[in-house]
Amino acid sequence: MRQRLLIVITCLCSSTCFAQETVTKYFDNEWNPSDLSSAMYYRTYTKTNNLYKAEDHKIDGKMIVSGFTDTITDNIDAHRQGHYIYFTAWGNKIKEGDFTNGVQNGIWKTYIRDTNAIQEEIEYVYGRIIKKKEFDKETKKIIIEEVFNDSAGNNKSTLTHYSYYSNGNIKNITTQSNVTVTNAICYSITGAQIECDSAGKSQKVFFYIEQAPYPGYDLAKYFSKNIKYPTSAISGKEEGKVLVKFTIYEDGSVHEVEIEESVSDAIDKEALRLISAMPNWHPGTQNGKNVKVRFTQSISFVLPH
Repeated sequence: MRQRLLIVITCLCSSTCFAQETVTKYFDNEWNPSDLSSAMYYRTYTKTNNLYKAEDHKIDGKMIVSGFTDTITDNIDAHRQGHYIYFTAWGNKIKEGDFTNGVQNGIWKTYIRDTNAIQEEIEYVYGRIIKKKEFDKETKKIIIEEVFNDSAGNNKSTLTHYSYYSNGNIKNITTQSNVTVTNAICYSITGAQIECDSAGKSQKVFFYIEQAPYPGYDLAKYFSKNIKYPTSAISGKEEGKVLVKFTIYEDGSVHEVEIEESVSDAIDKEALRLISAMPNWHPGTQNGKNVKVRFTQSISFVLPH
């Protein structure tokens, strides 16, 4: 009994000591090994299962890199394993991803400095880049995606560009290979798929043209006959002038309806309904061709007194 107890205590002690094994190495400003007196950086190695957790710090203690290695060495590059995170001087992540036997593998993310917004994603297969994505700094939406489709390493790729309207909706998705546009998908501001022009862009919308579109019916009578003053707006004594923007397409149909100047939620909703329900207009023309034209229309909501 005494012998068994002694064995258990010995094993527990060995396990505890093993888990707490930590080694510290010092480096100068060019990451050459140095002693503490001339060090600018230091690295700690802490044993975790079959790997060492390696953490690089400035000499003031601020961590700049955290990851794993399979051995304790001054030249860690070829021995990096698992997930690595790189930090700014303020402690924010600037880059992270995985290593396998010292080479990048899987998805690596680069962040806009001192934010959590992703600037770039690169996907690796054992050190070879197979895909890149770039993101817009303000909207955080993807703007470029590059797929490398040549395993022989000749760097051939397919490039896809994304552009957006100011409301955030997708505008164009254009794919090109060797500088030639191979596919293009275009959308209206409301999200409907539309025809692209020859450059793979959404067709131009005019604001000033030779022949403006017109309704072909009395617009004032249309509004007077069809307006439904919202009950909540009546009880709330809400009234005023709403400005509504919309686009008359080449066939005279009404699309991309949005509020330019608001009165209230209820009145805005009714103004959008009125404009969206309008019968087709006569389309605008430019150089003898029907074109899209952007319009602004005011609608007055006045309570009876």
